[in-house]
Amino acid sequence: MVLLLAPEKAYAYPLILSLSLGDPLLGEMRRKDFSVSAVIWAGTLGVGLIWAACGYWFGTPWLLIALMGPICVASEWPRLRYIDDNATMLLIPLSVVLVLEPFLGVM
Repeated sequence: MVLLLAPEKAYAYPLILSLSLGDPLLGEMRRKDFSVSAVIWAGTLGVGLIWAACGYWFGTPWLLIALMGPICVASEWPRLRYIDDNATMLLIPLSVVLVLEPFLGVM
């Protein structure tokens, strides 16, 4: 769905990598009983590094690098009955990208 809806690969790749690498990082840290603040900070930094790497390789706008770390981590936390956290980790950041994309443009 991300590959179909994301306007550019500069947005799709970091969204998919944020889920595939960020979600296991958050889950394992929680499983190992790290504090909530440590999980949030490590997750934000990890996802931010993913977006920064994609900024370097694919031209992802740098403004999104600062925004998407906290947004991706926060979107993993809701416990919804009918939507898995894997879906929210893609759908919420994707909606932010779709709203902001006309103002950013891929460089």
